[in-house]
Amino acid sequence: YLFFIFNAKYSKKIVISYFLVCIFLGCDVSSLLFYLKLRCISFLFIWAVV
Repeated sequence: YLFFIFNAKYSKKIVISYFLVCIFLGCDVSSLLFYLKLRCISFLFIWAVV
């Protein structure tokens, strides 16, 4: 997941998807499922926009 963040082209989309996950799915940072959902949504978000 981290390699997306260092790509400047996608960094804004990652932040947007991060906030979407926090708003709609809850922001449980200690949960592994949170990171899986964040990864899936950001991945889909990138492919939908690009």
